[in-house]
Amino acid sequence: MTTEGEPTDLVKVLHLLLLSFSWGMQVWVSFIAGFVLVMKVTRHTFGLVQSKLFPVYFYCLLGSNVLSLALFVVYHPRELLDWHESVQMVLFFVALITAVLNGQWLGPAATR
Repeated sequence: MTTEGEPTDLVKVLHLLLLSFSWGMQVWVSFIAGFVLVMKVTRHTFGLVQSKLFPVYFYCLLGSNVLSLALFVVYHPRELLDWHESVQMVLFFVALITAVLNGQWLGPAATR
């Protein structure tokens, strides 16, 4: 039974899906797809794939971080946070800031 301010099971599952989507995407793009591309294709082809893949990757990551932070903030009022939840909120915010920096500044500079 949920009380006012407590997330429902649907919200908890949505939050888990958003986190697993962003973490899985980071692992896949960083390690698995990156390793396969480096080992199997020429540098020119790798650069072409990277220039098309990175903008989509960064903006998907930005969207999932925004939604994760929004869900966390809605169901964890600032007045009721303990220090664990405060650290978690700061880490969500740092992830959001780094996704913005990657999407707006580092990503275009790397693909150029």
